[in-house]
Amino acid sequence: MENLPAAKRVPRVSAEELWSFCLEGRLAGTPGNVRAGEFLKRALEGLGFAAFEESPPTFSSKPLFLSLLLGALFSLATVIISRTPRMFFSVFFAYVVPVGVFFFRLRRVGQVGAPAAIYGVRKPSPPSAASQDAHPTVILCAHYDSASSPLGLSGSPLRVMLILTLLFAGVTGLARLTLPGLGLAVFIVLFWVLLSMRNDSPGADDNASGVFAVIECLLHLSNIEGVNLVPVFFNYEEIGLVGSMVWVHRALSQQRPGFLGFKLDPKRTFIINFACVGRGRHLYVSGSRRLRARLLRTSWARAFAARRGWLYPSDHLAFRPRWNAVSLYRADRFWLWDLGWVHSRLDRPEQVRLDYLAEVAALVEEFVRDLASSASNELKSPQGHEPGLFSPGAEARPSPKGGSS
Repeated sequence: MENLPAAKRVPRVSAEELWSFCLEGRLAGTPGNVRAGEFLKRALEGLGFAAFEESPPTFSSKPLFLSLLLGALFSLATVIISRTPRMFFSVFFAYVVPVGVFFFRLRRVGQVGAPAAIYGVRKPSPPSAASQDAHPTVILCAHYDSASSPLGLSGSPLRVMLILTLLFAGVTGLARLTLPGLGLAVFIVLFWVLLSMRNDSPGADDNASGVFAVIECLLHLSNIEGVNLVPVFFNYEEIGLVGSMVWVHRALSQQRPGFLGFKLDPKRTFIINFACVGRGRHLYVSGSRRLRARLLRTSWARAFAARRGWLYPSDHLAFRPRWNAVSLYRADRFWLWDLGWVHSRLDRPEQVRLDYLAEVAALVEEFVRDLASSASNELKSPQGHEPGLFSPGAEARPSPKGGSS
C-alpha cells in the first residue's frame, strides 16, 4: 500500500467518462441501459478481462397468479376482521393493481433483451485450474441500471414511502366515501396509473459511482497474484435485485460449476458490492459480519472512519447467507432518511466526488492484497493455517495517517 493519507489518494477514473455514462440515464431495458452495458464490456476488455453477458431474465406468470391469490385471501381476512363486506372490493383492487403493474413491467423489461449481468474472466486462461482453485476469490460488483421515482417525487427513501402511503390512504378513504362499487375501482386504478409519472435519474451516485469504483479497483489491482478477481456489473437492481439473483442462481449454483475456469468455495469467496459511494460524509459497510469486520480493520477504513451499516438493500443480499458478502455505501446519516438525491433528477454527475471513489478503492485494494498475502502464507504453512485472515485477534495495520502500511 502507498504510504499516503486516504484524502490524498488520486483517482484514476475520469470525470468525463462518468459524465458520459450518466448522459442518457440507464433505466433497465432502455437504449441508454444497453449502451452502458456495451461500455462496460469494452472497459473489461481494456483491463485484461474477457467480457461475458448473463442472458436476460425470464419472468414467469406464476408469481402474478400467486399474488392474486394472496390478494384475495388478504382482502377476505380484512372483511372478516372489519365485518364490512364491501371492503373486499376496494382492498383487493388496492393490492392487485400495483402488483399487476409491477409484474407487467417485469415481463416487458425482460423482453427487451438487456443482459442480467456483465462479468469478466481474466485472460489469458490460467494454465493450471488447480492452482487457481487454491486461491481465494474476490467478486467486485455494482449495479449499472438507474431508477425513477414515482409521481416525480424526490427525497429520502423514507420520505417517498411516507408520501406515497399518505397519498394512497387519502385517495382510498375519499373514494370509499364518495364512489361506490366500480367507481371506487376506477379511481384507485387511475391513482396507480398516475404513479407511472417519472422522475428519471441520471444515476450518478446510484450507481455510476459504484461502477467506476469497481473500475478504479481493477486499475490498481491489474497485476495482483494469488487472488482470483471477478468483476460483475448487475442489471435490473432497481426493480428488485433481479440481475444479481439471476446471476447467483445460474452461475454460482451447481448448474454451471467452474464457469469462471476455477472452483468457487463459499468459505474462500468474498463479495464486495459498491452502491452509492460518490456522495455522503461517511462510508458504511453492511452485510456479512466477518467480512465487514475485516474490511473495517484495514488502515484505510480507519483513516477515514468507515462505519458499520445496517439493513442496506442492495445486491449483496442476493448472495447471503451462504457467501461472505457486503455492500459499501456512503451517507450523511442512516440511509433510510438520507440519500435524498437518489432515484431523481437530483442525482447529477457533478455532485459525485471522485476522491470518494479513490478512497473506497484504496480500502478494497488493501483488503485484497492482505488476502493474497494470507493465502500465500497459508499455502506455505504445513498446517494449512490462514494467519490473521478472519482471526479475532489479528492485529490491524497502522493507519496511513500515522505510519506506514
